[in-house]
Amino acid sequence: MKVLPFNLLAACFVLLIAHGCAKTTHDHTINPAYRPSSENATEFVKVLKTSVVAVYPSIIRTPEGTSYSNNSQQQVVSLLNEKQVTTALAKFDIFDLTQLDGRSQWEFFQNDLHTISESLKSRDSEADYSLIMEILLPPGNQAVFGIHCYIFDRQGNNTFSFLLNSHHKLFVDAELRAIDSSESSRSKLIEKATRVGISALIQQVNAPQQNEARNQQGYSITSQKIATFDESVASIFIITRLRKPLVPVF
Repeated sequence: MKVLPFNLLAACFVLLIAHGCAKTTHDHTINPAYRPSSENATEFVKVLKTSVVAVYPSIIRTPEGTSYSNNSQQQVVSLLNEKQVTTALAKFDIFDLTQLDGRSQWEFFQNDLHTISESLKSRDSEADYSLIMEILLPPGNQAVFGIHCYIFDRQGNNTFSFLLNSHHKLFVDAELRAIDSSESSRSKLIEKATRVGISALIQQVNAPQQNEARNQQGYSITSQKIATFDESVASIFIITRLRKPLVPVF
């Protein structure tokens, strides 16, 4: 199956948002994130406060490539410790990730979750859990169209990973756009996105669901076909339900 390149997909996200496809309250879920169900999630919530979490450098994905942010990493560590969510410490190893590919943010998320999980399984960890924040930026690097937070147990198994996008009120209310193209504005954008990701984590931990088996009707933007920018945005994208059971988080 042919894959829509990241730069084209990201650019189309911007066009889609600009055309008002997610403007109404009806389209914005109050759930802080889309989270795949995990048999380890309940235990994670119970023991997080007394656990040690290793926080890796945040991953910044752009059409130009992948970079890593120690500033975002340190922000995660500080927020988790200051809010007494858990005991967080910085781990400075990075993950060798290939270029993003896929037809939707969901596929980006799934692919990187698998890659990081496999890498962690081959490493020794002194921490109880590992956390990696990932922030996706479209061409121009002046907005954020997706936030991923990966959380794994000591064995590298997915425990509480989740994603956010423009269908989440928390994400939309943050107005994740830079005021200009300066490096300072971009840094502030990454800082704000990091804060949103941790806020989503805290909301989920503070309000665990009684029925994790129930599916959430989450949505993601995917390509209907390989299209050029000459075609209308409506013909480029369809809204599809995510195919994996998701935990509703309120």
